[in-house]
Amino acid sequence: GIPMSVERAVGALVAGTIVEIDVGVLEGGRVFAFAAGVGIDAAMVAGTSAASKRRFGVLAYVATAVRAALAREQFDLRATVDGVVHHYRATSAMVANFGTVLGGLIRLGPGIKENDGMLDLCVFSPASARDVFRVGCRLLRQDFRRDPAMHFHQGRTLVLETEQGRAMQADGELLPGVTLHATVAPRDPWRRRGFGL
Repeated sequence: GIPMSVERAVGALVAGTIVEIDVGVLEGGRVFAFAAGVGIDAAMVAGTSAASKRRFGVLAYVATAVRAALAREQFDLRATVDGVVHHYRATSAMVANFGTVLGGLIRLGPGIKENDGMLDLCVFSPASARDVFRVGCRLLRQDFRRDPAMHFHQGRTLVLETEQGRAMQADGELLPGVTLHATVAPRDPWRRRGFGL
């Protein structure tokens, strides 16, 4: 809900209130607040230059994400959610803690809350340009009825495994490796450890 413009964002933050949120913790202790993933979101992070971000702001990410989505580069994904294994041929898989992007314009999945003690896996697997268009429209409309190109799971521990060389990201920073292992740190225990989130 933070406004896109710097001036309005600063005003909102100064006048805002403190909220407590969950965070995701990766193996090695790295923390993410928004989301971690593989596929389109990681391609967006890797493929958006600093120059285009300075020039176009968030639209630079949108353009890169649209190109990556239309390319429909699929990969084999093994996703384990609280011990239950799922296999997908995916173009994107995100472990989300917050559910919306672009100021709430797009919702990534159903019922995603940043303070419910859970992480949400959102897997997208469009096989055609028509699928890409349908999934995009459904995300804009927040329509999460069953769809062969959209899969959602919720859990406390999520492990994403892909083939060698597939880029992964957490909160906009690229990660090494082929496995993303995330565990939720619920807001209350996190606060008790003195992090003040």
